Amino acid sequence: MRKYIIGAIVGSALTFSVSAYGAELSKIGKKVQGEYTVVVDGATLPQKAVGVDGSTYAPLRAIGEELGYNVSFSNKTVTFSAKEVKEPVSTTTPEPTASGTTTPTTQDQISELEKQRDKLTYELLSWPSKYDLSNLTDEQKKEAEEMKRKIDDLQKQIDALKEQLK
Repeated sequence: MRKYIIGAIVGSALTFSVSAYGAELSKIGKKVQGEYTVVVDGATLPQKAVGVDGSTYAPLRAIGEELGYNVSFSNKTVTFSAKEVKEPVSTTTPEPTASGTTTPTTQDQISELEKQRDKLTYELLSWPSKYDLSNLTDEQKKEAEEMKRKIDDLQKQIDALKEQLK
């Protein structure tokens, strides 16, 4: 009789602890606390972000595509990858220098700067998968700020070159 009572207690303890644990992991049936408009670089997206239990869930595909990335979902992983940009065909021929080499055109310079900017942006966007953003070290914070500064500098250079083309 004693074995049956112990077995019933252990069995019920396991049953209740497993169901309580499962209830914590799922957001199904949770109340949506609010909808939020998503604006990316001044463009309002048609999809809304939602708030559930103090967390905000944003439409990753729409945000990624608005920022110029290919977005794929595979094996419960979201992947942002830079889109392949076809280089515009230059209608001018680069001028040969005194040494006989050619100098890059302004459009070539813009393309190269855009590649550098996109690479840094992609690297910065991949940080949430590499680091716990709530516990970044001072060195990691400095690195992120430096990357943001470089992205801004590259964009200023691109804008200046595009202004020259006008």
